[in-house]
Amino acid sequence: MNYDRLIYRIIRLDKNIYLELIQVTENFQRAIAVWVGACIVGILAVVDLVRALVNYVKDELPAITQIVIQSGVSEEEMNPLNEAVALLVNQPFDLSISYLVQEVLVNLIGLIIQIGAIYLLLKFIIRRETNWKNLLVVIGFSTIPVLFNFPMLFISSLTVKIVILFTTSIFSLITLGSGLKQISDLRNIETISLVIVSFILPNFIISLGVL
Repeated sequence: MNYDRLIYRIIRLDKNIYLELIQVTENFQRAIAVWVGACIVGILAVVDLVRALVNYVKDELPAITQIVIQSGVSEEEMNPLNEAVALLVNQPFDLSISYLVQEVLVNLIGLIIQIGAIYLLLKFIIRRETNWKNLLVVIGFSTIPVLFNFPMLFISSLTVKIVILFTTSIFSLITLGSGLKQISDLRNIETISLVIVSFILPNFIISLGVL
């Protein structure tokens, strides 16, 4: 298999790329490596965006407060909001190794849930023969768009950061759908349903654990 144009073929939604990937045994390990890399870049990108948002609120808060007061709201009524915002902007956002490892492990749990959900839906609802290793290969390589978040770590514009993160997140779901459709010969509605469930369910279950 020619890996020179792998990223290009995945990004342009090549109709055979995932079928070729699952035929090579070594791609199981490569998919894990890609997923780990994308996971780390994704975590860095989200933390960077949160920092940028907090800094924006911190810089613009005096002007926003003044506009709200001019609209008729008293300073006493604004105090709870100001206190809440102050608490937010003073939160530490230190990106330590332990935090990064913790987040990778949380995402790993989400990956396991995602694979399990897709496997069960394919096997018992959609009635397709499937293999969890093939699903991991598809999911792993479908995270390649997330790697394109890396440049946003060096961009100062908040708007550009948001656009990049949103675009790569959506496109990662699109590439996932493309891969699932290829290896399981799915209809469009089945593909969309699988992608939606595999995105929502892990996040929902993890959020329950956090709460």
